[in-house]
Amino acid sequence: MSDSVTTQLRPNTLIENWAQFSGAPEQWAAGQQIGPFLLKRPLGQGGMGLVWLAEQQDPFVREVAIKVMLSEEHGARAEVFFQIERQALAQLSHRAIAQIYDAGKLPGGALFFAMEYVPGLTLRSYLDRHKVGVKGLAKLLVDVCMGIEHAHLRGLIHRDIKPANILVAEVDGLAQPKIIDFGIAVSAFNDHGASIYIAGTEAYMAPEQKAPGQEGIDTRTDVYALGAVLAECLYQLAGVNLNEDQVSTIWRNEIAASLAPKKLGHAARNLAVLPEELRKIAVKAMAHHRDERYESAAALAEDLRRWLAAEPVRAMGTSRGYVLRCFLRRNALASAAVSLIMLALLVGFATALYGLSEAQLGRTQAESALQLAERRRSDAEGLVEFMLGDFAEKLRGIGRLDMLDAVGQEALTYLAKEQANDSEVSAIRRARAYRTIAGVMLDRNQMDEARGVLELAENQLRPYEEKSQSAALLELSSEIEFRLGRISYANNDLASTERYWIRQLQMAKRAAALTPESQESRRKLANALHNFAVLEAHPERNRTDAALKLLDESIEIKSQLVQAGNSDSRRQLANAWAWRASVLLDSGRDVEGWRNQTKAVETLQERAKGAPVEAAELFFRSEILLSAGLIASDLGQAAGAKEYLARALEIATNNAAIDTTDMRSQAGLARIVLHAALIADAPQVTPKHRQVVDRCLAQAKCTEVHGPELQAMAMQLRERQSLPIAQPQLHQVLDEILKSESPKLDMLRQAAELLLLLNQTDPMATIFIQRLRGKLERIPESRRANIRYDLARRAFLQLTAPQGEEIRNLAARIDTRRAQQFPVD
Repeated sequence: MSDSVTTQLRPNTLIENWAQFSGAPEQWAAGQQIGPFLLKRPLGQGGMGLVWLAEQQDPFVREVAIKVMLSEEHGARAEVFFQIERQALAQLSHRAIAQIYDAGKLPGGALFFAMEYVPGLTLRSYLDRHKVGVKGLAKLLVDVCMGIEHAHLRGLIHRDIKPANILVAEVDGLAQPKIIDFGIAVSAFNDHGASIYIAGTEAYMAPEQKAPGQEGIDTRTDVYALGAVLAECLYQLAGVNLNEDQVSTIWRNEIAASLAPKKLGHAARNLAVLPEELRKIAVKAMAHHRDERYESAAALAEDLRRWLAAEPVRAMGTSRGYVLRCFLRRNALASAAVSLIMLALLVGFATALYGLSEAQLGRTQAESALQLAERRRSDAEGLVEFMLGDFAEKLRGIGRLDMLDAVGQEALTYLAKEQANDSEVSAIRRARAYRTIAGVMLDRNQMDEARGVLELAENQLRPYEEKSQSAALLELSSEIEFRLGRISYANNDLASTERYWIRQLQMAKRAAALTPESQESRRKLANALHNFAVLEAHPERNRTDAALKLLDESIEIKSQLVQAGNSDSRRQLANAWAWRASVLLDSGRDVEGWRNQTKAVETLQERAKGAPVEAAELFFRSEILLSAGLIASDLGQAAGAKEYLARALEIATNNAAIDTTDMRSQAGLARIVLHAALIADAPQVTPKHRQVVDRCLAQAKCTEVHGPELQAMAMQLRERQSLPIAQPQLHQVLDEILKSESPKLDMLRQAAELLLLLNQTDPMATIFIQRLRGKLERIPESRRANIRYDLARRAFLQLTAPQGEEIRNLAARIDTRRAQQFPVD
């Protein structure tokens, strides 16, 4: 099946070929010619019609399934739902959903459509015939979930998901499921339509579908059915027979019983041999109350993916024991070493604390106990330093921040009880431990917790800072001040940020003066200069000249380090050029800003000629190229925009393939895909890329990276493809953009463009326009020189005064700015 987006059907295009046909569908026979279709054999009869296998002979020769409504079913309501299925399938283009080819009415008035024929088995038959195990089942259901998610994102609820409506065929030797029968699908955005017609298969119905109340049903109704499908398949794999009159609530209760310490009943005992995670996933998906289920089909798919990758699944909770088991299962070769190190950590802490307790309580000779405590303290501090230093980096490298949580908590317990020995060396060790624990918290966006731990680190070093001649202590102090400033900056507390980053710069200068030959000291000084430049460039400070001067100092040091062979500084040098470009563009210096952005790209291109780069650098490179593409587009450089976006797309695609669970890289790729499709109409945007976007939009962890920007672009792309846009979702995205305290200029432009898609009779339209007007009026003067402000303002005027003099003057100014001679990369 093609993954290309179907913009519309061509109903009745074949009717002229059927002028001679007048037979009722009930009278069809194999070998009969129906327009361009040669009937081969009946495939079955569904709740809404008769299905035949046929061979289409014009304009393509291919096998198709023709579904036609039976005459006795041809009532007004049945016709409505038949039309729903036709329109539903027209909107869908996913490899796990059977594709519709044509639709319309026969000369006798019978409704029909021709769709992709799936020469496969039902899910249950496939599991039986091919002896598929639990992993094979999970892989199939991941695809099914994502197909259903695709339908949900387009506003459709299937309502009849069951193994009989999931066909599995072998495609290039791989099992490919296809979802069929959208005959009773309803709109996910219709508050009442979901409950006007109770339909489906009772065994798989959610409680709210069997007895709909005022709230009707929503996409979580399909999540329940997916859980019921998983449950039934688990029964099948466990060799437990299902009674024909059983319903999913019985399956859920028996699976839940199999998870209890005392397993009762034959079914529960047999089910207990299957993986606990899959059983808990099924139970969660089939929760009686919809709020306790997975929030989406994609979330259910994500838990199945995580189980396949031996990662912790949501349904199991977050106990440390379970997380540790998953870690050991994924890293079997390293398990023994990890276990020994963790044991050493616990023993080391316990021994050190025991020595202290003995000394403090006087249970042994005081002098001997104090010597023992001092020796144990030194050993334990060394162990903390290793666990939160070298060992921490190993765990970071394989993405195991959850393991660092356990290490960090043990270290905090020890450090809180153990008294420092009033030496500079001990203070450095303890501060490093606190710094690393805080680093894990920052990675997990636990800002308040991280601040408290960093202040503990700061308190360790303060007594020694003024007189210290240790570059190590000063560099560590500088880093801690940076992180405290980073938290304040994120909270827009610029006064506190300034205090912290002044101290960072002071400490970095002192460390560099003590060790002028140290590349590390110079690199940290360059970073401190860069950070303070970012603060000076903030719109509320608008100290452009000071920011540029600091960036120039930082760039000079970083350039020297790169020339000296310090490859780690290349990315930081590119970042400095990109920030300089941003400052210049904000001040209206377009040509110079563009030149600086191309410097950032060139810096990373030189790195590309060397050894293979790590995932973090691939991500950074794709972001720099994306930024260059967006700036080129803003400045009217279409060819440059297309080139940069194509390169960004290639790199981001490769990076996202390294770790499909890394939400930052997946969100970055989705963002580039959407920009490339909207700005450059890039041919490199494939159906697989569109699936990445769909998966990202369906996962909270992915969308929280770029939030409404992704949703807004997805809607703009749908409008360009003449696909329907749900007004409630449009409201939600506009609200998300406009509630931001300091929205980006390009986001305000997006809001204006989205408002053009809003039905102007919608009472919310006026409210959103007023809110957008207020946001634009509150943009500080320091940001209005950026061409993005002109573009956002012009988009707004297209809403409110499309024929006015202001928009004509603004358009002329944009054209003049774009007509400048920009250097070619």
